[in-house]
Amino acid sequence: MLSLISSQPIDPNDQITEVTTYQGSMSLRIHAMGFVELAAVAARAVLEHRTAIDAIAPSIIYAIRHGVELFLKAMITEVTETHRVTAQAPNRKGVMADAEIGHHWLQRLWSEHQGLIVEVLDYEAAHGEHANFDRRAWLAHFGEIIDQLHQVDPDGQTLRYPTNRDGVPNLGGKMLVSVTCLERFAQATIECFSRFDERGC
Repeated sequence: MLSLISSQPIDPNDQITEVTTYQGSMSLRIHAMGFVELAAVAARAVLEHRTAIDAIAPSIIYAIRHGVELFLKAMITEVTETHRVTAQAPNRKGVMADAEIGHHWLQRLWSEHQGLIVEVLDYEAAHGEHANFDRRAWLAHFGEIIDQLHQVDPDGQTLRYPTNRDGVPNLGGKMLVSVTCLERFAQATIECFSRFDERGC
């Protein structure tokens, strides 16, 4: 039987890597980067005619989206853990409570936690941290990434299932997508992630 996991090299060109499970917000950011890098590699494979475009394009978009969701949740977790603050938002009863992050609505996650992230980045800047990090430009870039992904897949279900929870077809059946645009978007997202991670360098 074919093995999914092997700790031994299969051939001379094989490489063995260490795969970690969740170990805090930093490891979640690494996982997030991995999904977006995978999307960029897959888009390049399509452009070089090494894989079928129709089969892989939805997965490329979903991998980017999933990576961005993980990165956003990692930022929220990091801000909460390191600065001991939480974002507040109305709960289902309309009462202000700690904002939830256990859902997949990108725009909601961003809108409920953006102010908190801005506050922490402003605090860091006011205390002389990350002097070479343009937080305003970064926040605008990250917000634009969120907006673009929200238009395609607001709740993380559109590209995973043929219909939503109410049985309505997702995306109305189809959309036209430039693979070069997907590759560039993935690369821009990787750059955005990297700038945040390197802000303390």
